[in-house]
Amino acid sequence: MRVLILLISLSLSLPIYADSYLNGNGLQTNCREYSKFKDGRNFDTMKYGSCTAYITAVSDSHDVFVEWGKMSPMFCSPNEVTNGQLAAVVVKYLEANPEELHYAAADIVTNALAQAFPCN
Repeated sequence: MRVLILLISLSLSLPIYADSYLNGNGLQTNCREYSKFKDGRNFDTMKYGSCTAYITAVSDSHDVFVEWGKMSPMFCSPNEVTNGQLAAVVVKYLEANPEELHYAAADIVTNALAQAFPCN
């Protein structure tokens, strides 16, 4: 009986979590603050931090899974690349590809980095 109640509770909560995934529209909203920062204008530090942290997390997660042999590399960013450079690449990609903004943000970040840093 407890298992049944647990399963029902979990199944009812799934749509709530599915709606919470960040898509390109949300990432672009946060990353507009990165652009303001780069231009020396006033910016929302929370959104700026969310933008750069999200992009860095996707890049770092990719690198860890590749290193562990759990996946093939989808992009090959140089060791010297900075978090600011990663953010600049993704911001440029978001602006150039508005038709993709409804996709998951992690997919967009991966596509942007794959385009900028292809593996040879």
